[in-house]
Amino acid sequence: MKIGQYGVPLEKNVGLSILKDNFPPDQIDQLVFNEKPLSTFEPYVFLTNKDTNNVGCIKQFDIEFEKFMNTRELKTIMDSCDQ
Repeated sequence: MKIGQYGVPLEKNVGLSILKDNFPPDQIDQLVFNEKPLSTFEPYVFLTNKDTNNVGCIKQFDIEFEKFMNTRELKTIMDSCDQ
């Protein structure tokens, strides 16, 4: 089920309303909410140690992510998360 422009509810009450329309209360009661704003996040990359190429992949990710952190595109995305 795709919800909203970004595929997820952008506000907690919207999400709860959608959940109530689509799931029984016992399933909804099992959810735990992360109250941390979407605009504050810590990116992670999980790669297996079995592949020796992954060290280079992580380094490349760090380089490219640093470039992305300095773009207007990121600011646009993050600004939309707190609305």
